[in-house]
Amino acid sequence: MKSAAYNQLTAHSSQPICVFRSLYEKIKSSSSTFHSYQHPDVIECEERLYWRIYKFLLRFIAHSPRGNPVKVYSVQDGDDVLLVAPVRKFGRRKVKLFGDFNYVDVLLAEDKPAETLRAAFLKFLCCLADDGFDVLEWNCLDSASLSRRFLGEIFSGQKFTVERNVKIPLDIHETFSAYTASLSKSVRQNIRTAYNRLSRGGHVIKAGTFFRDELRNDSARKILAACDDIYVARQVSRYGFTSLRTRIGKRFFRYSAQIPEAEEGFCAFITVDDEVAAFMYGYDNRRIMSVEVPKLAINDKFKFYSPGLLLVNETVKILMEKGYRYLDLTHGDEKYKFDMGGIEYPTESAVIDLTPLRG
Repeated sequence: MKSAAYNQLTAHSSQPICVFRSLYEKIKSSSSTFHSYQHPDVIECEERLYWRIYKFLLRFIAHSPRGNPVKVYSVQDGDDVLLVAPVRKFGRRKVKLFGDFNYVDVLLAEDKPAETLRAAFLKFLCCLADDGFDVLEWNCLDSASLSRRFLGEIFSGQKFTVERNVKIPLDIHETFSAYTASLSKSVRQNIRTAYNRLSRGGHVIKAGTFFRDELRNDSARKILAACDDIYVARQVSRYGFTSLRTRIGKRFFRYSAQIPEAEEGFCAFITVDDEVAAFMYGYDNRRIMSVEVPKLAINDKFKFYSPGLLLVNETVKILMEKGYRYLDLTHGDEKYKFDMGGIEYPTESAVIDLTPLRG
């Protein structure tokens, strides 16, 4: 199983999260397929969020280990970085690949031969095993990725659980009118009804987007603050927080809403009479010309006007004008995603026994 290529590689284990950005800079030019979820801005934000929750929980856990459980593993061939993997420790024996819940993968230098990358991948797994971990939990792995292929080859009997995700393909339509025509008659009627209700009520609807650096300007920050308030209110209501739990919940959800401030951040929104009625935010992945949206919410005040439907419709129009290939609505198979032309794609999760690799 361990080739000559494997033996010349060097693995670095349990490095602090602060090294992730520098390793990312060294490897990012080796692949054109890295997801925005793998960008240091996203990983570091997720780590800060997790670390805040972890430190809070430590107050109530009697014999829990101190210190940040998020670490970075890497594999190199001389000065060449072949693999980078942030992980999160669970106790002494379990480790989980770290990242956003919509997409999780190691960073691989994909311009290197497949045999070399497979050796680096195996080196990483063996390093985890030799560090005393019995189990690796891996969620939201792209079914078509090299990592999924290598796991299948190394662990031939491994079982994977399939998760459903939805994205709207845009480049299969020549025009926005062609996209609209592809929707079912009932969906087109629902969209027209929503616009007509707004018009009859004398309301003014506007749609807008912010890409990347645009999120830093004052108008964007004002919109983002309104989006945050809507998102926090909906999540706190959804999970039924009260008293102390409400305060904790608000801090948690507002902190998670800081993700759009990442370098590749994206926000789309619609306003009704200058008040945010619905929004989505996520990441602008120009490597594959896709906008990846893990968060979408509506203002219940405007629920009668189907603001979520109008938001997706207006965002598709803007993205098509800019030449994007996908509006990726990510994890979950809610009906509206398919109504608006979405197609399903899988990610997979697995719990992997590392003990056969030890020694």
